[in-house]
Amino acid sequence: MDTDDCSEAVKQAYISGRMFDGHWAKDYIVPIYNINNLEDVMCKSGIMTKRIENKEKGNYYSRIFPINTDPPTKESMAQIKSFREKLSKVKETNMTELIDYCLSIAENL
Repeated sequence: MDTDDCSEAVKQAYISGRMFDGHWAKDYIVPIYNINNLEDVMCKSGIMTKRIENKEKGNYYSRIFPINTDPPTKESMAQIKSFREKLSKVKETNMTELIDYCLSIAENL
């Protein structure tokens, strides 16, 4: 979730997980967030070097995000780990939790 398009109360409820209180899947939900948005996180991590126009985002993101291969190659796993390392230095996101989960599955294929 990008947090730039919601109220502070919604942002905090989402990040803390309180938003999911009472939901049957609450114990399985891990809120993934970007403060303020994905583009800010990508710039802070050094993955993106400049902001891009909305119409260009799809093509640009498909170039900077590691591409999915089946089964994952050593090269793609190395790309994902490098991507994760860059994100780990940015406190405004917790996307590394999602990446760690995906890596654990890919490494066990």
